[in-house]
Amino acid sequence: MTLKAIDEKLIKILGTDARQSAEKLAKRLKVSPTTIRRRLKTITRNGTIRTVAVVDPVKAGIGLQAVICFNIAHENADSIVQTLEKLSEIKWIGITTGRYDIIVKAAFTSTAELSDFIQKKLSSVRGIRDTETFICLDVNGGRFIELA
Repeated sequence: MTLKAIDEKLIKILGTDARQSAEKLAKRLKVSPTTIRRRLKTITRNGTIRTVAVVDPVKAGIGLQAVICFNIAHENADSIVQTLEKLSEIKWIGITTGRYDIIVKAAFTSTAELSDFIQKKLSSVRGIRDTETFICLDVNGGRFIELA
């Protein structure tokens, strides 16, 4: 197995549970614990991976998760992104190609909070032409929000 293949498999395993021992990871990947420690040190040091807290949204009281897609006036792109970054409900922003210009992940306590967010906060952002909102019924076993 090449180092790239080991790193890719290691990262995938760590994505589900980052608190595994080097010995346990080594058994799963069929390499030595020393190799695992060395690869972890390298990919951490070079910024390939970083340690973050992943919130269980239901236990945190934010059980409604949504993906909101935006069509925008491109001359307002920078100010729109800056405004969206300040909204606590938005957890991730992606500038995209294709049908939508911006896609965000957002979290809410209820549909009423989501409705209020769309009607009051988003409607006041200059340059947003249109939005489409998708409510997530299930997200990767409930995991969704990363706090960096």
